Amino acid sequence: MTGHDLRERGPWRGDGGLAERSSGVHVAAEQGSGSGSGFRGMMLGRPAAAPVRAAGDATAMTWDDESSDRALLEAWRGGDRAAADRLIARHGPRVYGFFATKVAHAVDELCQQTFADCVAGPEPVEADGARNSVRGQLFAAARRRLLDHFGRAERNERPVDPLERSVADLEHGMSERVAAHDDERRLQRALRQLPLDAQVALELHYWEGMTVAEISGVVQAPEPLVEERLAEARQRLRARLEQQEQLTGHTVDSRMTEDERRSE
Repeated sequence: MTGHDLRERGPWRGDGGLAERSSGVHVAAEQGSGSGSGFRGMMLGRPAAAPVRAAGDATAMTWDDESSDRALLEAWRGGDRAAADRLIARHGPRVYGFFATKVAHAVDELCQQTFADCVAGPEPVEADGARNSVRGQLFAAARRRLLDHFGRAERNERPVDPLERSVADLEHGMSERVAAHDDERRLQRALRQLPLDAQVALELHYWEGMTVAEISGVVQAPEPLVEERLAEARQRLRARLEQQEQLTGHTVDSRMTEDERRSE
């Protein structure tokens, strides 16, 4: 099943493309436009912070859209600057969107740290869809950085519990400023009221098209438990949307019923 198919299975389908408009790529495009610096500049073609091969190195390669994530990350870990630029261009908007929907500030810094962690990571790279795929490793690093960010902001010795705490609870400066439509703003608000790992799992599964195996690596939980949490997260999201009284219970129920039937 393709990533597009998975996005089409989201519990908010039937709303004129809400799931597509609310994707991390859309959020990144909204906030990352212009000629800015930092991580946004890297996505717009500025050099990535990666080792550079010597000029004329016969082992240097040319990378294109057909190059696999696995090949690109392995080459970057070996010092290939062109592979770094290609991988950042491919996944940078998604990582940016991951943070842009959860933190009010320091998005560029968190993105840079995430890619640096992924490149420095000791985990072998697996194929797309596997637990340690490039996407899996990137978003696992992003989640770790997010929890660390919230933990430092809380100034609490106890780590943030992603099964209990939510963005609405932890990041009071967030708004729906990046949302272009009322339905999208309501959806963002509802997602931010879910526990962090519930929000992350829904976003990765439905918008990024990531497999349960990949998500299990991100949230550090067995696959059967991830499946249970996804089902629970869908129910919680539906309840939040109903509480907002912006979507009727019948409309939400019909979407969820259709989604659950397709998931069987």
